[in-house]
This record gives sequence, structure tokens and C-alpha cells, in this order.
Amino acid sequence: MSKISVYTMTTNSIENEFTTIEGIKSALLFADEVVVLDGGSSDNTLEKVREIGDPRVKIYQNKWLHSLGKAMYAIQKSLALGYCTGDWCVLMDADEVYHEEDAKVIKRLPDVVASNIVAIKFNTLHFYKSFEYVLNGCPDWKDLYTDKIYMVRNDWGIHHGAVEYDPDMHVDNNGKLIPEEDTILVNVRVFHYGHVRTKKVYIDKYNRIERAFHGKEYKDMTAEEFKMLEESKLTSYEGTHPKVMEDRIAAGLDHEEIMKLYNYDEGDADAGAGI
Repeated sequence: MSKISVYTMTTNSIENEFTTIEGIKSALLFADEVVVLDGGSSDNTLEKVREIGDPRVKIYQNKWLHSLGKAMYAIQKSLALGYCTGDWCVLMDADEVYHEEDAKVIKRLPDVVASNIVAIKFNTLHFYKSFEYVLNGCPDWKDLYTDKIYMVRNDWGIHHGAVEYDPDMHVDNNGKLIPEEDTILVNVRVFHYGHVRTKKVYIDKYNRIERAFHGKEYKDMTAEEFKMLEESKLTSYEGTHPKVMEDRIAAGLDHEEIMKLYNYDEGDADAGAGI
């Protein structure tokens, strides 16, 4: 039976309200190995990862260099992918979680896809503003994707770093986008929670990403300038969330309550930006 690796990247995931811990726990339902590449966390992210206590979780480190801007996203993802030892590798960003109902589907994919398929696309649910709404279908959100490549064959030279596209997209051994005829879309859901955070943390994350992509040209957005989309432009989510998200959802959008979930006292750590 084929071995599946999951790879994810972290940098101060806890204090920046990423769902990394929940994501790793969800991945362990189908993965033979979970590779965690940390960019130099100064909060208790690595402590909480270790507390999961599963030998399949393997931690590596490579310092996040903000001076490299958006290129650092591709570098970290490619390095994390390079540490994977499985026959197939599944991407899981630090703010993504898999549903337990899809675990069996993912696990059997390597044994049922055609031999010419080198990459598999999953469906992405982009939760926004709360756990009750998704961006999917919203015309006012630029570059909104609802499916993308998440699972690829290992040792084929596939890595991250697309030119003229999102810099962290998968590309083939020649640095080109993987041809559509070599991919397949399956009905596996990826729960993306990166847009469900307390306002200050969300704005900080937004500004970090924009600075990485636009450099000195970008001027940080203030809390007064920042406006979220109205609920009327969003789609209500009627389905269930992954079970590992129950406590996080119950904490709502209260930063102190979220930090309590991970036993994190921000006064005990050095300040540091997440990815």
C-alpha cells in the first residue's frame, strides 16, 4: 500500500490564531507521516505540536527570512515537501483542516487513480468572518479559488514556485504548471480558516502578506481603514465542521479564549510575526 505524507509550515501559529494543531490532528487520520517545517516560532507552537505525541509527526526547522518577501512561501513549502518520504504528499497550510469524513477517501486515492495522474485537486472551503459563512461564490473577492492541487506524487521533481502565478503553487520539474491532463479533481474538502480570526490578528496577518508581496511600496492598513465584506455577500455554510475544531469554534472570536485552548501566555514569549 502506498505511503502518504502530509506537509505543513508553521511560524508562531498559536499567537497568530492558526489552526495548525487541529490540522495536524486531522491529517493523522489518513497520513503515515506529517512533516512540520517551523520558521522559527517564539510562541509555544512547537511545544503544542510535540504534545500531540504521535511518532508520525516529524518536526524540522528553517528560519523564515522576511527579507526574501513572497519567495519565502515557495521556499518553505518546497523544503517541507522535500522532507516527505511518502509515495504521495499532501499539502496542508497552517490554517487548513481536513474533515474526518474525507480521511478514507484520501487514504485510498493512491491505489485508485490512473498511472498518468501526478497531481490531485481538492475542493477548498474558505470560511470568512465566522464559522458560519464561506467566501465561495463571492464575486467581490479577487483571485478566489475553490479547488487547487493539494496531493502530488513524490520524487517527480514537483515543487512550489510558480512564475506569474501564486508563488507557492505546485510546479513540475521544469518549473511549469502541472498540465491539466495530468491532474484529477476529487470531492475532498479542505477547510480553510485563515479568514476567521480576531480583528487585530487578522489585520496583522493581512499586512504581513501584503508587505511580503509588495515590499516597501505597501503601506500598512490600519484598524480604521480595514473593512470586512458584508454577510449579505457571503454564503451560509450548512454542513458540519471537522470534529477536531469543536473547541476552537466554541472559543469564538475571543483572542484570550483562543489562547487558553493552547495554554499560551503571550507575556512569556518574545514577539514574533507568523507566516
